Amino acid sequence: MAAALRRLACLAAVHVRNLDVPFYVSPPAHGAHASWGEYTSAPLCPSRDFAPWAWSQTSELLVGLYASTHERWICVWEVEVDLRTLSSVGSELSSLRDTRANVVYLGLRSSETDAHLEYIAIHDQETQELDADEAGRRAMLLSMVETQMKHSYTFGQACQIIRAQGELAALQHTHDALQERCGGALTNSALSVKARKALEQRRENLAPEEVQRAIQQHRVRLLRDLEFIYPIQLESARELLYSIAGLDLPNGAATTDDRSGALVHKTNLEETAAALAYVAQIVVLASNYLHTNLPYPVRPVGSRAVVQDGISVMNGPRTFALYGKGIEPYRYEYGVFLLNKDIELLMQAHGVPVLDLRNTLPNVKNLLVTLASA
Repeated sequence: MAAALRRLACLAAVHVRNLDVPFYVSPPAHGAHASWGEYTSAPLCPSRDFAPWAWSQTSELLVGLYASTHERWICVWEVEVDLRTLSSVGSELSSLRDTRANVVYLGLRSSETDAHLEYIAIHDQETQELDADEAGRRAMLLSMVETQMKHSYTFGQACQIIRAQGELAALQHTHDALQERCGGALTNSALSVKARKALEQRRENLAPEEVQRAIQQHRVRLLRDLEFIYPIQLESARELLYSIAGLDLPNGAATTDDRSGALVHKTNLEETAAALAYVAQIVVLASNYLHTNLPYPVRPVGSRAVVQDGISVMNGPRTFALYGKGIEPYRYEYGVFLLNKDIELLMQAHGVPVLDLRNTLPNVKNLLVTLASA
């Protein structure tokens, strides 16, 4: 049978206990290789030749030599290997002092392209007696594994642990940096809130009820002064005709019905222009005293006062005269209408009811009397 084995081929296989199918099988070698010492296969590359589960989950392997007969492959030699107890013997077998026939040397590469080859000695426990130094070294390794380590890890698991520790250190560094930045942001936020509260407190101290009451009283005095400077008197109760500073200003100058044209041409244009200029002056001063913006800005220039419409969609000039001489009637009427809209806004902003938009002087009189008596 030995002669038959020498005539055929042999190969090496690596598998784990309780699993007959090997996860690594070397290429068959043909010729006279019946003994283990005479057979040599290509070096192993664990990342390529070992199964992923074997590379990361186990450290105990079964290494065997199989020879072929005419009918089947048979196991000629097999030994159980614990990779944790193996030791490197160098990269050249020729440099060993003692090479024995019953010792297996396992050659490993770290990667497929790595030219460096590392040999590991695998002894047959049944046929090889260890010398004193080797026995002591192995006993020390086993003692370290059993007494100094709480857990046993494969090489793949150790690599994963090292990689996880590196990632954990990077995350800890990032966490510390973010915590430092957040601490600065929280400090700045607290200072901002403190400054805002201090500013609000200062505002409250600067504007107590007494100051607000004094401001209101001063506004009342200013409005009474306006009422005194520009007196508005009722001239005709039947026609509801009022005058300002002795100048009559009829109502309805801003209407667009058939009566508006007759009204514009029948009234004294110069007198009406002067009266509208007084009204424009009152509107501008009252808006400043009451801190109320006008939607249609008024520019009082004596009897040539104008009002601007920057809101409406229109073509052409946006300035409308408050005097009728030399001005197209529709532009004059629209200017008076805008002035009445400003008066209406002042009345609504301060809770004074508006009965009729066209009643220019009655509305101004009502505004001044109501706010001056508040």
